[in-house]
Amino acid sequence: MPLKELARPHLQELSSITQDTVHLGIRDEDEVFYLEKVPGQRPIELRSKVGERRSLAGTGIGKALMIDLPKTEWQRLNGLAPNLVLKDTLTRMEHYSQYDYCFDLEDNEELVRCVASPIRNKYGNIIAAISVTSIKTYMPESRMNNLIHVVQDYAKRISNSIG
Repeated sequence: MPLKELARPHLQELSSITQDTVHLGIRDEDEVFYLEKVPGQRPIELRSKVGERRSLAGTGIGKALMIDLPKTEWQRLNGLAPNLVLKDTLTRMEHYSQYDYCFDLEDNEELVRCVASPIRNKYGNIIAAISVTSIKTYMPESRMNNLIHVVQDYAKRISNSIG
């Protein structure tokens, strides 16, 4: 897939500078499909795998893929992720859609957090998303906030490379 090939050098560089695992995913109906995973250098191993599918609403990368969807679709997709608290998630999605990034605050897996941002085509449509993922020990709120612009920058680099 050309997207995966174009994104790979950016994903590797992002993983290298953050030392964390980096994912690339696309929307496949109501799920995120993981196209690529670049492991980090930290002494942890995340369970995610290339080819795996997970709930859109329950993952940071999935939320990044949902940013441009209408609120009614956020509600529907939230219903497919039973561990989420709807009101909190919808409030967070409103914020994320304004600023073009998302957090996973242990929504999908206990102690796992990530910062994600969408990749857009030349028309501004979301076609994929990336995330920087690690465990809570390495992802306190302050670091997550510092990573927002870094992840957004790499998402834009990938967007620009696909034209």
